[in-house]
Amino acid sequence: MDELKKIPNQEEVKAIFNETYNLFYRKYKDMVDPEQWVPLMLDLKAISDKYPYPLCRSILAELSVCLEDEFKRRQAK
Repeated sequence: MDELKKIPNQEEVKAIFNETYNLFYRKYKDMVDPEQWVPLMLDLKAISDKYPYPLCRSILAELSVCLEDEFKRRQAK
């Protein structure tokens, strides 16, 4: 089956939302040190590799934009 057409089961959907929000977003939402971008990208890749679904990639992409925007806002202060 083509990877773009893979659909997670119910437990994977639950895990994707849990890991992308609770383990990824919440970990980096208050980031102020530019050096935290390296571990952030490693965590992003690990979650994306664990759940190779468009749903996971979309969530991670949107959360990354939110984290970057918030980081830039904090740096501008």
